[in-house]
Amino acid sequence: MQDHQGHDLLDCPAASNVEPSGASRSGVAAQPKPEAKLAHDFSNFAVSIVSAANLLQKFSHDPERVAEIARLLRETGERAIAASRRLRP
Repeated sequence: MQDHQGHDLLDCPAASNVEPSGASRSGVAAQPKPEAKLAHDFSNFAVSIVSAANLLQKFSHDPERVAEIARLLRETGERAIAASRRLRP
């Protein structure tokens, strides 16, 4: 994934370890277990946070870019909070 200037958004070691979930050997997508889906979603949130941190460091000299990255990071955090609330009994 790249930003609108062609920079790699997933410029972190964690991103290279993310694998697609749900594919079976027969090519038919299997329904992941709830725990596996949660782990996958959590991994996506973590990759987003690390990627945003990398971009904030890279573009610290550009206030408009920093504000845009902060907005995206806030939205990602809000989605993570909403997901965790759905898990509560």
